[in-house]
Amino acid sequence: MNKPKTNQHLRRKISALAVIAGLAVGVLFALPKAQADQPVPVSGTWSACGYILPDTVHQAGHNVTLNAYQDQICLGDMVGTLSVTPDNPEFDVLHFAKDGVTLLFGTFHGSGTFTGSVLGRTASPAAVFTYQGQLAPDGSGDATYTFDDPVAGIHGEFTMLGNPPEPPAPGQPCDETCNNTSCYVGYGIGTYSGQFQLTP
Repeated sequence: MNKPKTNQHLRRKISALAVIAGLAVGVLFALPKAQADQPVPVSGTWSACGYILPDTVHQAGHNVTLNAYQDQICLGDMVGTLSVTPDNPEFDVLHFAKDGVTLLFGTFHGSGTFTGSVLGRTASPAAVFTYQGQLAPDGSGDATYTFDDPVAGIHGEFTMLGNPPEPPAPGQPCDETCNNTSCYVGYGIGTYSGQFQLTP
């Protein structure tokens, strides 16, 4: 005898649940996406002055190891300065031929900080990068960089290609003198390309 009332009560419950479910789906679609934007291609140019720390130069047979530091000025989609400091220098290994003069190849790796912007987004003081690369006999080279800024939400990987070192162009702020702490080694220029991802 209570069956019609029971059915009516169940129908009301089901209808209420359907409305709640519909509202929940609507809210989910209205929420901002938590996923990061898709990676965006980046490219540009760079220039740098390199300096050796003389007291770190060591020779073992035909190999020479040394520490170096530099500021890489970037233009293009990445605008700013990649800084490798004397306190956290790059480590280089140079392999020479038997004559001790002819460079066969070199390897290097390091890390540093970045000041500037990527794709128009300003980096935070937490922006860091690591890299590793190799040198050809003429001093040209390439290096793969990983960039991470968890505060500003900037993440990426890119490759830098460098021309052989040359004397600085007029007006370049490279110090060509050697002293007891550092020695100028060359003015480098080149290009970079890769992908960056900007997260919320």
